[in-house]
Amino acid sequence: MKTLELIEKVSSSNLSQQETATIFQDIFLGKVSDQKIEDFLINLTEKGETSDELTGAVLAMRSLSVKVNVKNQNNLVDCCGTGGLGKSMMNVSTSAAFVAAAAKVKVAKHGNRTATGKSGSADLLEAANLNLNLTSDQVAKCIEEIGIGFIFAQNFHPGMKYVMPARKRIANKTIFNLLGPLTNPASAKRQSLGVYDSKWILPVAETLKNLGAHKALVFHSNDGLDEISSADKTLVAELNNGNISEYEIDPKAFDVYQNNLEDLQINSPSDSLKLVQATFRNDDFLSGKNITALNSAAVIYVSGQTDNFSQAFEIAMNVLESGKAQKKLDELISFSRKFDEST
Repeated sequence: MKTLELIEKVSSSNLSQQETATIFQDIFLGKVSDQKIEDFLINLTEKGETSDELTGAVLAMRSLSVKVNVKNQNNLVDCCGTGGLGKSMMNVSTSAAFVAAAAKVKVAKHGNRTATGKSGSADLLEAANLNLNLTSDQVAKCIEEIGIGFIFAQNFHPGMKYVMPARKRIANKTIFNLLGPLTNPASAKRQSLGVYDSKWILPVAETLKNLGAHKALVFHSNDGLDEISSADKTLVAELNNGNISEYEIDPKAFDVYQNNLEDLQINSPSDSLKLVQATFRNDDFLSGKNITALNSAAVIYVSGQTDNFSQAFEIAMNVLESGKAQKKLDELISFSRKFDEST
């Protein structure tokens, strides 16, 4: 069946993994018109995406991405959220990435500029003076030598330029809100991933299973975050060796419960950077420390460093109290800037 026929099919029935991959490959190669892309995305969203469709789209996007070839991928982790919440909070998954890296977890942090909030991970790290425009080899070197590298999504997924006009016109969430976190160019097989709606927890976990992930946590909190919340319980699906289990993480069990997260609200990337730095300095900014510890624990846990989430939480707290996370951020910024000097 040709691509245009498959695009028509989605308005009335589900697509197979291969059919979806065929459509997305042609989209990313610029072979589908702008209007057809818009119609397809709207129809797919209205029908509701299946895990097979998600898997097919991810495989197509991964196949055409610029690859980051890290020498040892065994315990490589990505941590990110889908965004799309319409909330503007400190970049928690980014702060968690540096805490985990300071705990000797190898992190391939995949991220982008914000689409709906005030600061995406790329906006935050740019405000911190990180060099975003690294080649794939340079990012791999950051991961291998510093223990963490930032993969700026727009530089590694060239086919996305064909999708952006339609996405901007649609203005609502589409499958692309889910694809970003699933398409890490370093092929990390371990992942901590927050989703914008609890309905996606299990389908995304199933998609990661389809893609051959070794271990992953997929979550959404009861107070509406694509993070593990310190103000409410968080629903989690854990993928481990091909098996998926579901449970809740309760901040009260870790003695970090808070009534609200109002002091994590931001209006700009510089606001987010100030809160991240306050968290890393361990200067009694409990809101930042608590939520970062919970989300860092998730990254440490899926890395395989420990099989116990509570122990992972203790490791994260120790890093935050030591100041090592700020040192790790400074180290990556300095290392990334060396590539500027050599060009």
